[in-house]
Amino acid sequence: PRQVNNVGDNLILSISQPPASLADGTAVAIQSTTDDLLAIDTSAAVPPSIWRSRPGGRPTSVAGFGPVTVVATTERELVAYGPEGDWRWHARLSDVTVVPPVRLGDVVVVAGLDGSVAGYDLVTGAERWRRSVGIEIRAPMASSGDRVVVIDQVGALTCLDATGARVWSTSADTAGLIAVTTGENPVVVVPAATAPKISAYSLADGSDAWQVRTPIVAHNLIGLEGQVVVRDGNRTVSFDAGSGETRWTWEDRTYNGAGGGDRVLLLTADRLVLLD
Repeated sequence: PRQVNNVGDNLILSISQPPASLADGTAVAIQSTTDDLLAIDTSAAVPPSIWRSRPGGRPTSVAGFGPVTVVATTERELVAYGPEGDWRWHARLSDVTVVPPVRLGDVVVVAGLDGSVAGYDLVTGAERWRRSVGIEIRAPMASSGDRVVVIDQVGALTCLDATGARVWSTSADTAGLIAVTTGENPVVVVPAATAPKISAYSLADGSDAWQVRTPIVAHNLIGLEGQVVVRDGNRTVSFDAGSGETRWTWEDRTYNGAGGGDRVLLLTADRLVLLD
């Protein structure tokens, strides 16, 4: 429930966002009460803390890329740590970021509240490129292959490649959520803020792919292979990425969801449910 949780002997978690996941299964969480990073061994029955670190200021977002943890802070800095919590590098940001970084190859992509999107070398932290794409990027970015899609607070939807070049841009009526499907002819899916509809745009060129009217109010989107899953708390609906047609509906109250490939994981009041 993202409150204070006792998860082991003398290990208390107080987190405000999902932890980062590293390649070896380590979870790295932001401790909201102390502004520390806390790495946890999730393979143990009683999960111990592996390492702790304080990157400075208040951490605002965190992501894991292989063995590397990257965290952004209110000091407008991006800090990277190795698998043992060892400091790797830090880079200066143009503004605070409140969404997790994403990875495109060997580049870490960061979006700021000033509307900038920048790419940093994952190994050295050197800034590779920077683009201004809008204002106040508060919605998590979505990436697929060598492309990343961002949306700002006024609905400017922009696709960049791994070099920072603008592939396309369009305007969308958005509720501040985006997802990208995988597989053949991937699409960018956006729920509307002012109408009961969901729109999809081609990841290749930004052209309109489809629109569907639906009473479901999206709490989160999950891009899968050939479909997108939309969850509103009381039901979960899958839409075909090519046509927008409903593939299936799962009727049960859920509190969160995640997925990839051809599977989606849903959290109910008392269990985890994995659907194909």
